[in-house]
Amino acid sequence: MTVLQPVVLRQIGQRRRDPTRSVALRKHARTLVNARVYELNRNLRSAFLEHDLPNLKGRGEQALPSSLARWVEPDGSRLERSEEMLRQMVEMSIASPANWMGEVIGAAVDRGVAQASVEMRALLGSLDVSEVSRLLTTITGQEVRGISSETQRRLLRNVAKSLENNQSPFGLMKEVRKTLEKVTRQRLIVLVNTTMVKAVNAGKLAAYRANGVKRVGIEPEWLPKMISRDSRHHWSDEAMVNVLTAGDDDVCEECQDIAESGPYEIDEAGGLIPAHPNCRCAFVPVDDERFAESEEVKEAEEWIEREEEKERDDDDDDDDDGKKKRRR
Repeated sequence: MTVLQPVVLRQIGQRRRDPTRSVALRKHARTLVNARVYELNRNLRSAFLEHDLPNLKGRGEQALPSSLARWVEPDGSRLERSEEMLRQMVEMSIASPANWMGEVIGAAVDRGVAQASVEMRALLGSLDVSEVSRLLTTITGQEVRGISSETQRRLLRNVAKSLENNQSPFGLMKEVRKTLEKVTRQRLIVLVNTTMVKAVNAGKLAAYRANGVKRVGIEPEWLPKMISRDSRHHWSDEAMVNVLTAGDDDVCEECQDIAESGPYEIDEAGGLIPAHPNCRCAFVPVDDERFAESEEVKEAEEWIEREEEKERDDDDDDDDDGKKKRRR
C-alpha cells in the first residue's frame, strides 16, 4: 500500500477548507485593517481623554473665569466641533488614501493567475492583469468609504448621547471602543476577507480567458464542525485532523447550490462568487483536458474517502452495541 505524504494530505485538507488557498493574503489584509483601526482608536482616545474634545469635564467641575465662556458653551456647538474633528480623524485613518488596499489586491489577482497557470500547465507570467486589480481596488475603496461614513455617524451619536447623559470622557471612550469593534473593524475584516477571494478568482478568470477556457465550474468550500474531545484520532498536525474529519463537515449550502448548477460560460461567471461574506469558493476549468489532478492527489482523496466511510461504519457499530446493552 502506498504511504501518502503528509504534504499531500495537507494539500487536500487546505483545498477543501479554502479552495482559493488565500489564507496568507487574507491574514495580511486583516493586519492592515487592524493597524488602521488601532490608529483611529489612539487618535480618538487622545481627543476625548487628553483634550476633552466635547468639553465633558467642564460640565461638572468649577471652571476658572478665563474658561467660563467655554464652560457655558451650548451642546449644539460642542457637537458641531466634535463632528468636524471626527470626520477628519476617521477619513485619515480608515478611508485615506482611497487605494490603500491596492497592493494586496494586486497580489491576490497575481496569485489567481499563478494558480490558473499551475492548473492549466501553462506559463502565464506575462499576462497583464493591472486593469483587473485597478477595478477591484476602486470598488473596494468605495466600500471602505461607506464603512468610514457609518463609523463617523455612530461616533457622533456616541458623543451626542454623552452630552445628553452628562457622561464622563471615560464613559464616552468605552462606547467609542464598542463602535470601533462592532462597526468599523468587523465590517472591514469581512470586506477584506471577501475581497481577497474575489481578487484571486478574478485573476483565475483572466488567466482562463487568456488560455482559451470557455466554461468554468465552482469548487465549494467546506465548513468545519467541532471535533469532539474524545476523538479517536490524535494527530499532531492540525491539517491532518482537518483531512480526517472532512467527511463530517458540511459544504456551504449556498455555495453547493451554485456549484451544482454549473458549469457556467466564463463570461457569465464573474459575479457568482464570492457568494456571501467570507466565501472561499474558487473557479476551476471545465471540459479542458489540461486541467487534471496528479495521481498522488487523486490517490490521497480516495484514501481519505475510505477512511471517512470506515469511521462512519465504526460509529454505526458503536451505536448498535450501545442499543443492545441498554435493552439488556
